[in-house]
Amino acid sequence: MPDTEHFNRRLKLVEQSIDRYGNYLQGYLYFLTKQWQDAETLFDDLFIYALNKLPEEKLTHIGILRRRAFHMYVDSYRRKKRNPVTTVEELPDSPCLAHPEEPFSPEADKKFKESFFSDYPVDLKPLQKEALWLYARHGYTYQEIARILGKSPSTIGDWITLSRKKFAEHLNQA
Repeated sequence: MPDTEHFNRRLKLVEQSIDRYGNYLQGYLYFLTKQWQDAETLFDDLFIYALNKLPEEKLTHIGILRRRAFHMYVDSYRRKKRNPVTTVEELPDSPCLAHPEEPFSPEADKKFKESFFSDYPVDLKPLQKEALWLYARHGYTYQEIARILGKSPSTIGDWITLSRKKFAEHLNQA
């Protein structure tokens, strides 16, 4: 019988806490989770934890309950981050977006290059533009661009750095 009396006394304290602080704690958990279902689940778990684990003198202490609610939220958040897979009944209908076609032919690539440099009128010499284009668009290394343009790799590196700086200035002014 003493265990039943002890449990009933704890249960009565938990019920008092729910009556006093229930709306506040549920609102707090909703503020953290942004989902009513998650907030309700954490709210239930909070008071189950309080009933079974907290000392009697702390069962009606709002600071202890709020702090424990926060810790439960953090644990829940970390669990979701570790297991980001969620299941849904039906997949949502989402149309496939058409991606712009990449220019694969040399003529289409040349037109794309001309339109790019006309859209961004940065003061660069033609060889600097070519070096930047080969580096940024086609992914060539400084050594490969140097062989193509007949310049040293350090010159190509300087041109790329200068081009980036001029583009940054142009975009910051716009």
